[in-house]
Amino acid sequence: IIALGVVVGVYLGMHGNVVIAEIDKGGFAWTIAAKAVTVTAKSYEKWVDDDAPAFEYDAEDLVEGETLVGTLTWDGEDTAGEHDITQADDWTNPNYAITYNKGTLTVKAYAAVVDGTKYATVTEALAAAKSGETVKLLADFEDIGTVTLPAGVTIDGLDGETKHTIKGASGFYIPRAGGCSIKNIQFVDIHDNSVWSEGDIASYGEDY
Repeated sequence: IIALGVVVGVYLGMHGNVVIAEIDKGGFAWTIAAKAVTVTAKSYEKWVDDDAPAFEYDAEDLVEGETLVGTLTWDGEDTAGEHDITQADDWTNPNYAITYNKGTLTVKAYAAVVDGTKYATVTEALAAAKSGETVKLLADFEDIGTVTLPAGVTIDGLDGETKHTIKGASGFYIPRAGGCSIKNIQFVDIHDNSVWSEGDIASYGEDY
């Protein structure tokens, strides 16, 4: 704002997204700089093999009703770990000077699937399994305690032609009523690596 040729304030412009950087008092010529805005990508998590979510962002100091042009992306390497969420192209808007802060997509590996739901550990999967559901093992499992299975659960540990191994100090307790179906799993004692049982097993009221 100029009064009698003297700068007395800052003019924000018609849309509120410009500031005066320099004034020629004699000719009243204004040099207007772009407004600074910070774009920060939000962070997300996903499982390996799942689709990446639609990335969103927060824009600090963006004037209400104004928009920016740009898209977010990641490296697309579907491996467990942290992946940067970056600009697919430079964000633009002629009225803004944009600073970009990357986000993070954390890709999580899973060890078992129960009825379509993924779990990071077999322990979590077994705890969540209900009668009639199948726990599909995708990795070897090592457990130093005892796992009590609900009746009617199926555990399948076949990956291609390879049986998965479950190591434990005590093993599984399988309920007599209803039983469980255990397939393609090798049970190994954690202390001496001796094999308790191997192959397809239908067990009722026994410890493995």
